[in-house]
Amino acid sequence: MLQAILSPDTVAVITGGASGIGLAAANRFARMGLRVCIADLDGNRLARAAETLSAVAQGGTESIMVMAADVSRAEDVQHGSVKNLGRYAASGIAWRPKRPSSTAALT
Repeated sequence: MLQAILSPDTVAVITGGASGIGLAAANRFARMGLRVCIADLDGNRLARAAETLSAVAQGGTESIMVMAADVSRAEDVQHGSVKNLGRYAASGIAWRPKRPSSTAALT
């Protein structure tokens, strides 16, 4: 089952993905061939992280998406999800290394 989840057909959505453990997880998933969407507050860090991830992703820039969002705000998550994740298949995993004080639904 784990092998099926960690496949190129899977999208890894990672909050706090522009730095620290979130970026490390995104890097690992990208190297494994997963498509990766990172969300974070800092647009500059997101841009640098996207470059880093695109360089190691099996699908290059086509496999990496970024979403500037505050995941503790439902509006940011809902608008970002529709805009950024709509082009990817529905199957995926979510990684949230940071726990916001108020968690918004990822649906």
